[in-house]
Amino acid sequence: MKVVTWNLNNRRYNQRAWDQLIGLDPDLALISEANFVPEDFPGFSFYCEPAMGHKRTPRNFRTCILTKGEIGPPIELAARQTWVNEGLSTFPGNIVARKVSFKAWRDVNVVSVHMPSWYFPYKEFTSEDVTDVMLPGYDKISMSELLWAALKETMPCLGGDWIVGGDFNTSEFIGSTKRQNDANCEVIERMKRLGFLEAIRHMCGGPVPSWKSSQRTAILKHQLDHLYLSGAFRIHLKSAYVGDPERYFSMGLSDHLPLIAEIEFPE
Repeated sequence: MKVVTWNLNNRRYNQRAWDQLIGLDPDLALISEANFVPEDFPGFSFYCEPAMGHKRTPRNFRTCILTKGEIGPPIELAARQTWVNEGLSTFPGNIVARKVSFKAWRDVNVVSVHMPSWYFPYKEFTSEDVTDVMLPGYDKISMSELLWAALKETMPCLGGDWIVGGDFNTSEFIGSTKRQNDANCEVIERMKRLGFLEAIRHMCGGPVPSWKSSQRTAILKHQLDHLYLSGAFRIHLKSAYVGDPERYFSMGLSDHLPLIAEIEFPE
């Protein structure tokens, strides 16, 4: 099985990026910031949702799942905290969770992630103590914390193996202060404690840059995109790598590189 996750970068027209994505021949692709979606995908099943913005109006891009398998029903990501669930339902389309069935594999729990850069307005949803969800030493909450709180409760109840990937907007180097970088590291560690393996970091021995700012003098520095695997997928991971920056950036397709993982099915 080949799994790809790619932020198509809303600021650019996505037709050529889709051509490249299909050319990668993925069994499963988790796509974010798609402002154009082709009408037909021969040989693939497809599902997408528009991402809700912080002003509670849909953005002009979508978060998508593309697969050679069969897309099944939605997965209800439900946390213990009522305000977390209300937050997830108020800002849909940033986290898209569905069952996906493959002939050679049992049903898979799939989550395609677009992590907004804005902070979640938790004070509009609760007056309760939120420190059990908030990152240690921090005073703000991002949608990544809501995803973690929901996965923490949903995974033991639902069972099965999980593939969670996309633009998490999380890098241990991107903060302007050590506290911000430590918080970003904790986002990654929380996923690890849930039983996830971050494919790129595992196979490459550390983070690999996947995003470059559109500024002319920018350097390729941060891995904002992540591909998390649980259960049998982490055990049978064969390879994982980031797309060649010279190839993809020269085509002007996106400010993100695709992440690609290959998983060997057991005999």
